[in-house]
Amino acid sequence: MEKAFPLFLVWIATFCPVAAEELGPEGYAARAIQFVKEGRQAEALADFDKAIQLAPEKPIHYRNRAAFYALTKQWDKAIADDSKVLKLESNDLGTQLNRGYAYLQISQFDQALADFMAVLKARPDNERALRFRSYVYAAKKEYAKAAADLTQLIQKNPNDAQSYKARGDANLVLQKWVDAITDYSKALQSIPSDLDSLYGRALAYLHTGDKEKELADLDAVIAARPTDFDALKMRARVHSERGEIEPAIADYSKAIALSLKTEMAPDSAGVRSGLVSLSDRFESSSGIYSSR
Repeated sequence: MEKAFPLFLVWIATFCPVAAEELGPEGYAARAIQFVKEGRQAEALADFDKAIQLAPEKPIHYRNRAAFYALTKQWDKAIADDSKVLKLESNDLGTQLNRGYAYLQISQFDQALADFMAVLKARPDNERALRFRSYVYAAKKEYAKAAADLTQLIQKNPNDAQSYKARGDANLVLQKWVDAITDYSKALQSIPSDLDSLYGRALAYLHTGDKEKELADLDAVIAARPTDFDALKMRARVHSERGEIEPAIADYSKAIALSLKTEMAPDSAGVRSGLVSLSDRFESSSGIYSSR
């Protein structure tokens, strides 16, 4: 899983150079952090290890190494160190949040959800835990729960474009077409060039029967991304339903060329049939949507 979520990592703040023979666990930890800043990862890890060897009872050193493993995307190792911290300090909510984030990165959704639940039980207003939990719910296809968490985030920050967009995605899958349109429109007020929100809104307009607005959104997507296969298919269908034969054929032809280029055999067959009979509909997208 490669989504780029924000991650809060806590390092020891300062570094004071000392002679090697004077280094204690804190000295090794501080030097390790300096090595990280300099991009010397092997030396950094060796010093984090040494700090733990010298003071295995101190959770800060496991916490630092967990942060290093998260920084280098070694999620399993980050989880192991976070778990050691929680054995030593069971009420460390920051570490629990970070471990949930690491579980999320490797798609261990049940474990991630348990950590986010624990954080929210102690701090119901923790926005990062709410956002991460919404991601987990969406990944588990529990879209109503994802939408509920995103609603809480929007209530806290009415200008949160990303939450509106994510809730729009959830509402689209839940077939709440008008709500999806409203959410995507709010997201687009802040980020007018967000092509995924435009495409999602076009799908919602498809189901409300507003062909003019669906076409306008598809035009905007294709203008910015001329090789968008799905948008071309949708626009071809809109043109064909409006009796606009020439633009429909043009979009079908572009989609065919893209499908042949990328060897999209199943979709290619659907587009070819569109050229033969412009009245044929593409398969319904009802209930199926994922952010592209």
